[in-house]
Amino acid sequence: MASGDERKFAIIKKDNDLIQAKYRVGLHEQRLLYAVLGAIRTDDEVFNKYTIDLKTLAQLHGLTTNNAVYTQLHQAAEELLVTVVDISSGNTVRKTTWLNYVEYVPNEAQLKVTIHDELKPYLLQLKRNYTQYNLAAVANFRNSYSIRFYELLKMRQNMGKGGQFYIEYTLAELKKLLGIQSHEYKQATDLRARVIKPALEEIDTQTDLKIIQTDYIKKGRAIHAINIVAEPKKQRMLALEDPKDVTPQESQSDQRPKAVQALLDFGFSESEARALVRTYKGEKVTQALAYVAEKRKTQELKDPCSYLRRVLKGDGGEKWAKEQQEAQEARQKRLFEERQQANAEAERVERERAEIKQVQATFEALEVDEQEALLDAFLDELEASDANAFMLERFHKARAKGEAHRVPMLYAHFKRVMREHGFL
Repeated sequence: MASGDERKFAIIKKDNDLIQAKYRVGLHEQRLLYAVLGAIRTDDEVFNKYTIDLKTLAQLHGLTTNNAVYTQLHQAAEELLVTVVDISSGNTVRKTTWLNYVEYVPNEAQLKVTIHDELKPYLLQLKRNYTQYNLAAVANFRNSYSIRFYELLKMRQNMGKGGQFYIEYTLAELKKLLGIQSHEYKQATDLRARVIKPALEEIDTQTDLKIIQTDYIKKGRAIHAINIVAEPKKQRMLALEDPKDVTPQESQSDQRPKAVQALLDFGFSESEARALVRTYKGEKVTQALAYVAEKRKTQELKDPCSYLRRVLKGDGGEKWAKEQQEAQEARQKRLFEERQQANAEAERVERERAEIKQVQATFEALEVDEQEALLDAFLDELEASDANAFMLERFHKARAKGEAHRVPMLYAHFKRVMREHGFL
C-alpha cells in the first residue's frame, strides 16, 4: 500500500450502476473498502491480490495505530466477504459481495484481499458511464452514509456544467439504496435527523461540493421525497484543469479547455479567452477567476473583465490562493486533531466499559456468602465516605434486588472494595 500522502491522492473510479447499487456497510468496512478500491490501477485488466497496510490506513483516517484497531479492520474485511451488493437491473436480479478472499495474521498491520470477479465490469477499464473522485475528499468522513450521498451527488455533477445540479429520490428509494431496512427510521424526521442531515453537513464542510439547498417534498401531509441541490466549490485546489496550450482547432464547446470555457462564461470573447489562456496558462487563469469571483462577493466591480486582466498581469491571485490553501490546511489539521481526540475518548470509554463488565462478572462468579461479605464491606466504605443519603438509599434498594454491583454512581466505590479484598 502507498504512503499516507500518496493514499490521499488515490482515485476512486466506479461505474454509475455500482454507485446506485443497494448495500450497507459500517464505517470501518467503508474505510477498508475504499482503500482497496483506491489500490486499483487504471490499466488493470484483472483484479490483483491487494495488500493493505493497516497502519497507513489508520493514520489516514486519524485512528490510533494499535492491535485493537487492526483487529477491527480484520473483522471489517470479513464482513465485506459476506456483505451483499445488489446491482439488479430491470427484471434481472444481480447480487454479489465486495470481496472473495481475505488473508491476515491476527494483531499484524497487514491485510491481503481480492475483489469479487463479478465486479470487474463496474471497476476495471471504465470508458463511459462512470464517476471518479479523489480519496482525500472522503477520508475525513465519520458518518457511514456520507460517502453514499457524496457519490450520488458526484454522479450528477456534470449535469450542472460547472454550476448547480441536483439529485432527487423518494424516501423509499433512498432507504433501499442505503440498505436501510423498512422498520428503521419509519418517521421521516428520524431519517432526516440521523441519516440525511449529518451526511450532507459532512459533505458541505469537508469536500469539493457545497450543499446549496435541501427540500423535503410532501405528498399529502407526509414527506415523500428529497431534493438536494449542490454546486462545486470555487477554490484553486479544487478547480484543476489541463493547462495545455490552446490550439486553433479546438473550436467546439465540448473540445474547449475548462479555462477557456470559464472565461467565455465570465464574459470574454472566444478569441480573447483563448489568447489569455495561451499567455497565462490554464491554472493561473482558473486561479484568477476564483479570486475575482470571491472579490465580487464583497465589492462591486464596474468592469469585471478589466479587473480580471489586471489580476492576470499581476500575481493572478496567487497570494489569495495561498491564503485559501493555508486556511484549508488549518481546517484539515483542526479536524484531524478533533478526530484524534474523539477517537481517544471513544477508546477510553470502551476501556471503562470493558473494565466495568470485568468487575461485574468477577463479582457474579463469587459464592453468595462472599458476595454478601463484599456488599457489607461496600456499605462500610460508603458510610465512611462522603456518600450522601441518596447514594445510601440507592445502594439499599439495589442490594435488595441483587443489583448493587451494577449501579453506575457507586461503581468507583465498588471497584475499590473489590481491589482491597484481593478480587481484582
